[in-house]
Amino acid sequence: MAQTWPGTLPQYFIAGTYTEAPKNQFIRSNVDIGRQRKRRMFTAERKSVVGTMRMTRAQITIFETFYFTTCLGGIDTFNLTDPFDLSVREYEFIDQPSYAHIGGDQYDVNFNLEIIP
Repeated sequence: MAQTWPGTLPQYFIAGTYTEAPKNQFIRSNVDIGRQRKRRMFTAERKSVVGTMRMTRAQITIFETFYFTTCLGGIDTFNLTDPFDLSVREYEFIDQPSYAHIGGDQYDVNFNLEIIP
């Protein structure tokens, strides 16, 4: 069951930082004779997501509790609003998020996620 994204954290990515791209839906296999064979890996389309959220140090502490404890270090999925159509989607972490200090008490948190169909 997907976890609920904390309401005390930003609910949307910074404008212009969110990108979404379909993942490769097939794999290729070599055969003895002829061209490679292709087959689907998924029955539903999966999408890769990259985006950035701006957080304070206090919000990063909340996020780290969510990531390491609630989501078991990124293993569990979570629900978050999709900025394209404003529907709630299920996401999973692909990599551990990274932080960049941008000044004062502001940090950019960079995400590499996947939308789960």
